[in-house]
Amino acid sequence: MASPVPPNPNSPSTTPNQKTLNVWNKPIDENDAENHAGPVTFTDAVETVKIGELSEVAKYPCVRNALLQGIGAGFGAGGLRFVAGASMASYEWCQYGRRCERREMKRNIEIVTEGRKDQARKKMEQQREEAEARKLQEAQKPWYSRFW
Repeated sequence: MASPVPPNPNSPSTTPNQKTLNVWNKPIDENDAENHAGPVTFTDAVETVKIGELSEVAKYPCVRNALLQGIGAGFGAGGLRFVAGASMASYEWCQYGRRCERREMKRNIEIVTEGRKDQARKKMEQQREEAEARKLQEAQKPWYSRFW
């Protein structure tokens, strides 16, 4: 198994034709940390990246796997969000349809109730008119025909 730390080019085990992997563009200097006042900012971090390094980023160890996993996770999260958003939209659409149906049912019940009230009112008026007509007929009959 290869060592994750790149070999030192000044060490005697390095041959002139051997390629070394330089993971860091600049060696860590303890004096830099002491000379830097305050916390490291984002602009400080961006200044350390060289444009030529961006084209060779896939050559660094574990970067390809990390990028592919990030892309996969992004697709997974986006897909999950799409499905959840679609299900929420479906749920809201269903609720909207139910509210509309409930409103229509209330209106239909009101119409039927009004129709029944009108029918009952007309029936009462008709019965009242029939009762008045019978009373009028009874009043017009001679007094002796009321007994037989």
